[in-house]
Amino acid sequence: MGVPAVIYGAAVTGTLMVQALRENPTYGYQPTVILDDNPLFHGSAVLGVPVIGPVATSLRPLDQQAPVAVVAMPGLDRAQLVQMLEGPLAHYPKVIIVPDLFEVESLWVQANDFGGVLGLEVARNLLDPLAQVVKRAFDLIAVVLTAPVWLPVCALLAALIWLEDRTNPCSCSAAWA
Repeated sequence: MGVPAVIYGAAVTGTLMVQALRENPTYGYQPTVILDDNPLFHGSAVLGVPVIGPVATSLRPLDQQAPVAVVAMPGLDRAQLVQMLEGPLAHYPKVIIVPDLFEVESLWVQANDFGGVLGLEVARNLLDPLAQVVKRAFDLIAVVLTAPVWLPVCALLAALIWLEDRTNPCSCSAAWA
């Protein structure tokens, strides 16, 4: 099921987060409510998750039940984000901020603290020639070591296809005419 989470933002990014959290329970978070400043969203639901009010809504009674806040509002400027972190988000034990870095490979991203400045380090390990050689060697060794398993399977499939073609000759020439 996952830890209950409050999603801040009901627009495109918030919807993507709700969808991702619902489709992948292994992430460990379950969206419970959404807060958004756009009054058009209030009283509606995003993928079944209710939008209950603006981001400044006090959720003191709810924060014990939803200890995680997900800020899915990438359009916030620095001052607005700091204001939210010091205001409505201050009582959450865990806050996840979704940055405006869509379609950037994120598998090898690591967050770093540089004296109070957040830095996102994107590692591209295969640009290193030594890493390329090691990966190529691993690939070749894996193929050679697993060949005794998959080579007979491929040979058996080829033989079965050959036997099938011999026993059921089709009138393929008519199809080509």
